[in-house]
Amino acid sequence: MELKPQQGLVGFFDILGYQQIIDNNDIAIAARLISTAIISLPGKVKSVLTGRFSAGNRSAIESDLSAIECRVISDSIVATCPQTGKTPAEIHWNNILFVTYCAQLLRSSFDAGLPLRGAIDYGEYYLDKDCFAGQPIIDAYRLSCRLPFSGAVATPKCAKLIDESTESGKPILDRFVSALLFPMTVELKNMGSQKLYLLNWISPFSDWGTPPNDIRTFVYTSFHAHNKDIGDSARYKAELTELTIRKSLSQTRAPEPKNEIQNIH
Repeated sequence: MELKPQQGLVGFFDILGYQQIIDNNDIAIAARLISTAIISLPGKVKSVLTGRFSAGNRSAIESDLSAIECRVISDSIVATCPQTGKTPAEIHWNNILFVTYCAQLLRSSFDAGLPLRGAIDYGEYYLDKDCFAGQPIIDAYRLSCRLPFSGAVATPKCAKLIDESTESGKPILDRFVSALLFPMTVELKNMGSQKLYLLNWISPFSDWGTPPNDIRTFVYTSFHAHNKDIGDSARYKAELTELTIRKSLSQTRAPEPKNEIQNIH
């Protein structure tokens, strides 16, 4: 059967320090972590997001989230959200929901001691079971490998797409975008400084709870978890992660989505 391409958003994420988890733990412990924390993570994130909405809106959110597909392969997670056949309003909402999903994915993984880094891109891709292909997957992977911290960025093409899809008639969605993505100049590996849009994965919305009081301890706890060592390279990533978190906390948080969903659909 011939595969049909999809058009939409793609996120690529990998776990920092994954090899050390394998090297520094008994195989049974590592296997348990992989099965309970990593493989099940994408599904748990959908449950967390669904639970943030009022009971009357959960069926609509579950339907929207069902379009997001994830593949976990070793230490990598590929997430996709198709836009084929959707109206501009549906596309804009799906873009925001996908970025929100990615933000929760990073937060849940970091809380579990599995700091992720990644990138989100847009374009044509193929997805079939555990096989996937497409330029946005490659571009997201390449950019994510350049990040010297735990977090995620939107490629310039993706950031432009989300900005241009903003609906002036629904300002609540504009506030969601402003809360989820913020500009910051970052030093990319072998690429120099670039101004990119970073994903606010700590606390973009008011119902995500109070941010950690001690950011440094919060970061180092995750980088140390599961018997991971912190050498010079990991220490540098941890310090930059702390910096990006502090920058994200200076952004204005958006109102609780559960109170605004009726204004979106």
